[in-house]
Amino acid sequence: MDKKKNYGLVWFATQWLIIVCISAYDLYLAVKYSADLYSVELNPLGRYLIELGGGDVSLFMGVKLAGTGVALGLLALTYRANKKIAHAIIFPIALLQILLIAYLETGPWFSG
Repeated sequence: MDKKKNYGLVWFATQWLIIVCISAYDLYLAVKYSADLYSVELNPLGRYLIELGGGDVSLFMGVKLAGTGVALGLLALTYRANKKIAHAIIFPIALLQILLIAYLETGPWFSG
């Protein structure tokens, strides 16, 4: 494998792992603060799933985890099929995840 191909794979894998880690942290916070999640959740689908679960966040977390898994799998498949397209797709997703963690860490959401 030449250096350029190796660099591309490392860059893609780094962004993929950023998405995994931030998604896991987001899930952790959601479970940790599940009693307050409905009042601070901004995603209307998330709020709907919490309502559908009778205030329990389990359904929301399951759907969220499944969606993240499918997205990461599709990103890996896209990388195998077309590396340029995969890089164009993953960068903004990783960037949005970084913005998400900044938002989660600076917001007045939880007093803990």
